[in-house]
Amino acid sequence: MQQIDIYAPQGRVATSDDALQAVELSVAAQGEAGSEHKVTLAGPFGRLTGVLHLGRSAAARQRLLVMAHGFRGSMDGGGRAIALARQAQELMTVLRFNFSACQTLSAQVQELHDVVTAACDALRPQRLYLLGRSLGGATAIAMLAKYAERTGGTPAFTFGNTPLGGLVLWSAPNSLEQTFRKVLTDGGFDHLLAGRDLHLCDWRGEFTVHPETIADMLEYDLDACLRSLSGLPVCIVHGTADAVVLPQEAWANWEACGQPKMLHWVIGGDHSFIADSAEANAVVVEWLREKTVAHS
Repeated sequence: MQQIDIYAPQGRVATSDDALQAVELSVAAQGEAGSEHKVTLAGPFGRLTGVLHLGRSAAARQRLLVMAHGFRGSMDGGGRAIALARQAQELMTVLRFNFSACQTLSAQVQELHDVVTAACDALRPQRLYLLGRSLGGATAIAMLAKYAERTGGTPAFTFGNTPLGGLVLWSAPNSLEQTFRKVLTDGGFDHLLAGRDLHLCDWRGEFTVHPETIADMLEYDLDACLRSLSGLPVCIVHGTADAVVLPQEAWANWEACGQPKMLHWVIGGDHSFIADSAEANAVVVEWLREKTVAHS
């Protein structure tokens, strides 16, 4: 196996989620306004863990935001995803969760589908929003392109019986090949294309990428998926100094999206907004606020 070191952001923040006792999502849904609950969810490949942040008001509890993390990431996002979830509780209930160790995008699409389905069944929101960070953005795009249904009216799409309010793409790719050639290097990417495992070693620990990860990923045309979702409100937040998912990826996503759409550049922001998370979070919360007002 080939071993390489890859880019990985620093600056993770300790969290207090471990102090919470895990309960079923349906039980957590009955909690007090503004409360937080560690939850377990039934995924297609086993149990998944998450944290449910219940909206702080009756109106906020009628809306749901589901957050999907990126490649080798977590639902905490170095503490930045936790901060965003707590800010958004003013407007809606937020569910963030960890994907399983599954490596293919197709498997993550199925997990996200099952998580969103379970959340909608338990919480019965009147509006659903998705936020995907990095590869989680690709997962959200692909999942909605496969499962969202066009209504022919307003809102433009539903997920099951739940109206879709919008999609937030946080440092999300448009070309998965271009992004992962950057992340894994051309040599590592081609190593996988040749059918050989690739061993990664960095501050996150050791991790082996299998050839099927890349083979499956290349089956997805995210640009076409976004075009098929024309009419779904989209908010794109991207750093001008992102060295993982390059800024031109955000431009490509912008061009593929229909109206209404917004692109916010975090000037000097890196892939994870380590020094700029307050700005990125504020942009997302304000966009969500505008959408909730428009939908009320």
